[in-house]
Amino acid sequence: MNIQVFLQPVNGSGFRAETSSPWNVTAQGATREEALDRVRDQIRAKLADGSEVVSVAVDEPENPWLKLAGIHSNDPQYQNDLDAVAEYRQQVELDADRP
Repeated sequence: MNIQVFLQPVNGSGFRAETSSPWNVTAQGATREEALDRVRDQIRAKLADGSEVVSVAVDEPENPWLKLAGIHSNDPQYQNDLDAVAEYRQQVELDADRP
């Protein structure tokens, strides 16, 4: 398991290592490695009592807009509108006077 640890030097007294939730562990050590070792020890102690970190799948609600997808697929006027938009865009792109 990889856990992100915020590691910072402490003026004249080594390093402080901190983790965020769900661990909420802070440790200090004379060296960088000592601070990290102490964080590891604290996390192992939390896991030793049977605690777990698990992932839970949550179903996302269906997007209500998907019900409207394709409602114009059989409408001939819709295709005419798309063609008109494409033609206008081409005219705009070819117009050298437009920014």
